[in-house]
Amino acid sequence: MRVRLFRRSRTWWVYYRAGPRRVRYSLKTDNRKVAEDHCAELEWSLRQDKPPTVEKRRVTVLEFLPEYENDAKARKRPKSHATDLETLA
Repeated sequence: MRVRLFRRSRTWWVYYRAGPRRVRYSLKTDNRKVAEDHCAELEWSLRQDKPPTVEKRRVTVLEFLPEYENDAKARKRPKSHATDLETLA
């Protein structure tokens, strides 16, 4: 199985096929050497039939609400900010 390494902006990503599924995820690094090492380890584990576990975290809108309120308050006019908060409530 071939694992491909590619770059989006400054972050390195990997891509491979697991049966009919395409798997892509970020390595969360901008260092090429670290990305190549991880890619080689991933390719080795896939050849051994040990697929990696990628943790996906579900995030709700309520977790981002305080951060959004602060950002919107700094960037928007008061009436627009109040309208946005009414929409989210």
